[in-house]
Amino acid sequence: MSESKRVKDIDHYLEKALDIAPTEQELYDIYEREFPHLYRVVDNFIKDKELEEVEIADFGGGNGAVIEHLKENSEFSDRIKATCIDSNRDLLDDNTTSDAKVHSDLTQYDGEDLFDIVIMRYVFQSYNRGEQFKILENIHRALKDNGIFLNWHISVENEDHKNRFLTLLASDEINPKLNRPNSYWDTMEDIFALKVEAGFDTEIVDFYSSVLHTNLKLKYELSDEEDREVQEFLGEYNYINCALTVSKKLD
Repeated sequence: MSESKRVKDIDHYLEKALDIAPTEQELYDIYEREFPHLYRVVDNFIKDKELEEVEIADFGGGNGAVIEHLKENSEFSDRIKATCIDSNRDLLDDNTTSDAKVHSDLTQYDGEDLFDIVIMRYVFQSYNRGEQFKILENIHRALKDNGIFLNWHISVENEDHKNRFLTLLASDEINPKLNRPNSYWDTMEDIFALKVEAGFDTEIVDFYSSVLHTNLKLKYELSDEEDREVQEFLGEYNYINCALTVSKKLD
């Protein structure tokens, strides 16, 4: 296996989680590592465009957690007007941080030229390729011409990696606890190509790979024996690639 396919960029949070018995807080710390990049990109965008008010939409951020982080940490939090768009009404009801809430399936959202920034965090893996394209079309339409699309997503390395994940996470073959029938896995190349097709030019802001089994063990309450079975099955593919990208509309 080449170095590019190994777990990369393991920061001190991940090292800590691997060296000692992991806790929910440690995994939360790993999950949080990406937010400073969000604040930086958003604040630089506001500065560059000299915006007195910035319209931001969170596609699929039902409970408002991302918007809450942004409002708490952005230099220009007083300029942010945030809209959350989600198909889960219960999550929207719990959302107290967004200025507006829209109950809509992301594949059906029909807003047009409304937002300076669209954010979407770890949503694509719940949709197949056709649905992903519809969501991207809807985001493209919802963005102002000079707007940007910030997208966190996870990806696999290649077709072998993808097939391993589908067996583990979209079937009962290894452990029924892990079966999520709607799981869909792309390579980074797949995702970039789809964004080009939808009319976006995309760059990577942050990229790293994360060991997978630690997360699965806690999230799905696996026993030590079940965890070992997962690790043995994943083998060299015991990781997932994570990226934050920024996309602009193509002319």
